[in-house]
Amino acid sequence: MRYALFMIVSACFALTSVANAAAAENDLEILRERILAPMFEERVDSDAVKALVASQNPDGSFPDVDYEHTAGGNWATMKHVTHIYKLARAFRSPKSPLKNNSACKNALSKGLDYWNEKDFINSNWWWNQIGVPGRMARILLLFDEELSPAQRSKGIEILKRAKIRMTGANLVDVAFITLMRGVLEKDIETVQYAVDSITGEIKITTKEGVQPDYSFHQHGALLYNHGYGAVFSTKCGELAELVVGTSFAFPPEKINLLTDFILQGTRWMIRKSTRDYGATGRGLTREAGNSGSAAYLGGIVDTMLKIPTGHESELIALREQVDGKRDCSVTGNKYFWRGGIMTHHRKGYYISARMYSERLFNTDGSHNGEGLLSHYLGDGCTYIMQSGMEYHNIFPAWNWRKIPGTTVELREDFPGKVNIMGTGSWAGGVSDGRYGVTSFDFKRDSLNAKKAWFFFDDIVVCLGSGISSNSGDSVITTLNQCYLNGDVTVSSGRASEILDSGEHSIYNAGWVLHDSIVYLFFDNPQVQITNRKESGSWQKISSQRSADPVEKDIFTMWFDHGMRPQDGSYAYGIMPGIDSMKAEAFYADKPVHIDNNTTSIQQVSDPRNGISGIVFFEAGTAKLPGGGTVTVDRPCLALVTEQPHGFDVSIADPENKSATVTVKLTTGGGASKTVDFELPKGMYAGKTLTRRIVLK
Repeated sequence: MRYALFMIVSACFALTSVANAAAAENDLEILRERILAPMFEERVDSDAVKALVASQNPDGSFPDVDYEHTAGGNWATMKHVTHIYKLARAFRSPKSPLKNNSACKNALSKGLDYWNEKDFINSNWWWNQIGVPGRMARILLLFDEELSPAQRSKGIEILKRAKIRMTGANLVDVAFITLMRGVLEKDIETVQYAVDSITGEIKITTKEGVQPDYSFHQHGALLYNHGYGAVFSTKCGELAELVVGTSFAFPPEKINLLTDFILQGTRWMIRKSTRDYGATGRGLTREAGNSGSAAYLGGIVDTMLKIPTGHESELIALREQVDGKRDCSVTGNKYFWRGGIMTHHRKGYYISARMYSERLFNTDGSHNGEGLLSHYLGDGCTYIMQSGMEYHNIFPAWNWRKIPGTTVELREDFPGKVNIMGTGSWAGGVSDGRYGVTSFDFKRDSLNAKKAWFFFDDIVVCLGSGISSNSGDSVITTLNQCYLNGDVTVSSGRASEILDSGEHSIYNAGWVLHDSIVYLFFDNPQVQITNRKESGSWQKISSQRSADPVEKDIFTMWFDHGMRPQDGSYAYGIMPGIDSMKAEAFYADKPVHIDNNTTSIQQVSDPRNGISGIVFFEAGTAKLPGGGTVTVDRPCLALVTEQPHGFDVSIADPENKSATVTVKLTTGGGASKTVDFELPKGMYAGKTLTRRIVLK
C-alpha cells in the first residue's frame, strides 16, 4: 500500500516537473517575443538600409567606419555593429519593406562575419563586456534562424564576455545580456540565473547600488541616482516588465523596493523635468541636449505602470511632471545621509546642497576623458532652480572654479585628480521632512571652512565661518553661476539700480535680484558680479567632444575673501520667486535671524514658525526665538520647533556615527526637560531622529 502510494506521489511529482519544464520553455518564447517587440516597433528607413547595402565593401566592412579607432569614449568602430543591427531589423521586422530581402540578408551575414573575424577589442572594458555584447545579442536574436553554426558559436562567445561579476547598474546590464543569451540558447537555467542575479541586486546595500536612504552609489561611495542610477532603474524596470506573468517574474518585495527607489529617492533629486546635476556624475560634461533631462523617468514610469505596485497615482504624477504637463513636484525637505546631499522642494523652487567626506567621493571624472574640470562639484555645490533650465548645457562656458555654493582657492591649475574622498568626517544633515540643516566642515589642501545651509519656507540661509587658507591664492565663495536671464538689480544703501553688462564690485550690498531670485545680505558685504557673455568649449571639460567655441550669457556672483584669509565668514539668504519690492521689505524687516556664525556654533532662526536650525560643532547651549534654550552634550545638528506645550526636536550626527545625544530643553517660562536621543546605528547612522518633547 505504502509502495503504491509512493509510486503515485512520484508520478505526480514527475508530471509536475514535466509541466513546469514545459511552462518554462513556453516562457522562453514569450521572453523572445517581448525582447523583439520594441525592435519591431522602430521604424525601418528602407532607403538608408539600401544605401548601406550598396556601400558595403566585398569583405563585409563599411567605408564610413574607422576600424583603426581606439579611443575608449565614443568608439567609432562600434558604428559597424550599429550598421548590422539596422540590417537585422530591416530583414526581420514584420512591417519592414525589406523583410526577408536577400540582399539585406547577405549584407548582414557578411557584416557579421567581418566583425567576428576581426573581433575588435577596445581598451575600455565597457565596450567589450557591455556595449558590443548588448547590441550583438539583439542582432543574434533577430537573425537567429539564419545564423550559420560558426556565426552562432562566435556570437555566443562574444555574449559570454558579459560576465555577471559586477555591481549596480553594470551588473544589471551584463545580466540582461546573459538573459538574452539564455533565450538564444533555449537554456532555462541561464535565464533563471540572469533573473536571480538582477533581483539579487535590487536590495538595500552599503556597497554599490541602492543605499538605505534611497540614494545610489556607483564607482564606489559616489552619489549617482542619475547616470548609473538611471541605467539601474531603467533596466530593472524593463526586465521586471519583460518577465511579468512568467515563471521568471520578480518577487513582489523586489518590485516594492524598485518603486521606493524611484519615488523616495530619485524623484527627490529633480526639478520639474531636470535632473539635479550633483547626482549626475560625469555625464553633465557630455555634449548632448538631454544630458540634464529627467525625461528618462517617464519611460521608467510607463514600464512600472505595467506591473502592479500599489503606487500608480504617484507614478502617474511623476510622469506628468517630467512630461511638463503639470508641476507635480514633491514638497518638503530630505537629507540623504548616505548620498551626502540635501534636497529642498517648494512649489516654486528647488535648492540642493551636496558634500563629500572621508565616507564619500567628491565626484566622478577623468574616465574616458570626461569630467576633466569637475574637481569642486562635491565642495558644497548648491543648485538653485525654478524653471529647471538655469544650468541646461551651460557647462562648456562655466568657470569651474566658481561652482555655485562652493568655497575655493583660485589656483591657476586644478588640484590633482578628480575622484577623491574627503579628509574630514563632518558632512551631514538634519531634516524633519519640512525644514532642514546641512553642515560641512570643509577641508581641501590648506583651505578650511565651516559651511552650513538652513532651509526654511521662503528662504534658504547660507553661512560660512572659519574660512582660512595659507596657499597664497585668493579664496572665494560663489553664490551662483547660471544663465543670465533678464536684468540684475542691486540695492546697496541707496536706491536700487539695474547693472549694465560687465563686471561689478558692489559695496555695502543689501540685496541682489536676478531671474526672480533675491540674494539677501545680513551684514552689507562687498560682492562681485559679472553679467556678460562667457566662452569655452565642450572639449575643455570632455576631451573627446567638440573644440568649437561655445558662448553663453552668464550671471555670476561671489564673495572675495582675499589671500590667506584667517577666520573669514559669509552670510546670505536665497529667496526665489521674489520681486524688488518684496526684497526691500524683507531686507528692512529681516524676519529670519542669524543667531550665531562661529566655528563653535552656527544658528539661524525663523520666529515666524518658531523654528531654529543649529549646528553644534561642540557641546553647548543655543537660545531659541521664544526665549527658551536647547543644550546638547556633544556635537550634533538640531532642528527645534516650539510648540504650545513643548518642542519638536530633530537630531542627527553629521559624522554618521551611532551616538547618544543628551538634549536639555528649557522654555521661556523656566520649565525644562532632559531627553536622551539614541541615534540610529549601522547603515542608518546619520539619519535624523525626530521626537516631540512635552513640557507642562
